[in-house]
Amino acid sequence: MHIEKKKDGTYRIFDGKGEVTFPKSRYEDIYYAIPVDTTAFYRLLTEAVCRTDEERKRMVAMINGLKDMDAGLKGLQDQVQKLGC
Repeated sequence: MHIEKKKDGTYRIFDGKGEVTFPKSRYEDIYYAIPVDTTAFYRLLTEAVCRTDEERKRMVAMINGLKDMDAGLKGLQDQVQKLGC
């Protein structure tokens, strides 16, 4: 999974099969919450960042598609910290 800031100021988490796009305010929820354990990060992504059932389904599918969920979510946190706010 990867995260990027788009030209329009929104952010997206994607994995090549799916994506979830969200505004800066929800990105800041992620940025200011980390580092956290992977269980808390999972909940943050699926409950705070995703606001619709469709977004949650896509996010859960991306997370479940990780070969190693703990390492993948830790890697995503690392990307957020490098991307900054």
